[in-house]
Amino acid sequence: MFFKFIPALTAATLLFFVTNTHAYDGRHDRGGLFAGGELGVSLSKGFEGDTENQFMDSNVGFNGALRFGGGIPDKPITLDLELGYNYDSWGEQSRHLTTLMIGGSFYVATDFYLHLAFGAARETYSGTNHRFGDLNFEDQLGLAANLGLGYEFFVNADLALGIKLDCDVVSANNDFILPGLSFTATWY
Repeated sequence: MFFKFIPALTAATLLFFVTNTHAYDGRHDRGGLFAGGELGVSLSKGFEGDTENQFMDSNVGFNGALRFGGGIPDKPITLDLELGYNYDSWGEQSRHLTTLMIGGSFYVATDFYLHLAFGAARETYSGTNHRFGDLNFEDQLGLAANLGLGYEFFVNADLALGIKLDCDVVSANNDFILPGLSFTATWY
């Protein structure tokens, strides 16, 4: 029920912080509204919480995200709403993970930042498993958190490109971590 109000609360918070900014077309300024995305690879390491505490195999997958938010004028902080997606497969199985997180980036140096986010996760498995048979889990909801370190640089007055090393921790149907490396693009 609470998840229905997350977009409205995020929009109200962002508008509160960015209403008096005049940095929409300023050079190399993170104040004001922004939209961005990222695309990269991830390594999933799962922990099956419901099956005798045994680790699952590591799998390489891909991740992507869309971010919308705003920067606080004259502060090294941006706040965002992030819609993420992760896919990986092994054998005849695949996992689709969708996350919706609220977070912030704290610029510890001019172009280096620390990103923190928390939110909801939806996990879906499909395929065939030798232990469980046919898999088609739907709507396995849970929680997600993200911690990342990144670097971004402006290529013109509004566009910043970068690289981000991060780790998602997810507790849905199974508990697992997703360290990842992504390339980012943000339009300020």
